[in-house]
Amino acid sequence: MAELQEKFNKIISEIESKIQNKEELDFIKEKISNISTLFLDQLDKVIDLNTARMDEIAENQTILNRKIANIEQFMHNIEKDIYMDDNCDFEIICPYCNNEFEIDISEEVKNEIECPECHNIIELDWNQEEQHSCNGHCCSCGSECEDEDDNDDEDM
Repeated sequence: MAELQEKFNKIISEIESKIQNKEELDFIKEKISNISTLFLDQLDKVIDLNTARMDEIAENQTILNRKIANIEQFMHNIEKDIYMDDNCDFEIICPYCNNEFEIDISEEVKNEIECPECHNIIELDWNQEEQHSCNGHCCSCGSECEDEDDNDDEDM
C-alpha cells in the first residue's frame, strides 16, 4: 500500500510542476482524487464480494467434510460387517429333537455337527453343488432315483 501512495504522490507532484494556474491545479487534483476514490470503492466492493465467496466456499467445504465423514463412517461399518466379523455363528435346528443351537464355523467349515441335546450327528448342507449328475431321483437329493452307474448296468 505504501508503494501505491508513493506513486500517487509522484503523479500529483508532476502535475503541480506542469500546471501553474492555481484554480486549474486545484480542479485537476480534485478530479484525480474523485477518480481515485471511485477506483478504491470498486476495489473494496470486489474485495468484499471475494470475501463473501470465500466464506461461502469455506462453509460448503465444512458441509462436504461432514458428509464425507458420515460416508466414511458408513463405509467403515459396512466393511466391518462384511469383512471383520470373526464371529461366524450359524443357527441350527436339530432334525431329530428340534433343539435350536448355534455353531461357530470361523475356524473351519464342518460337514457334520453333533447335537448338544440328543447327541445325534447332523449332516450340514452348505448348498454346494454335488459332483454327480442327478435327474432328481437319488438318495443325495432325497428322492427315489437310481445312481447313473445303476442305470448304465440296466442298459447292458
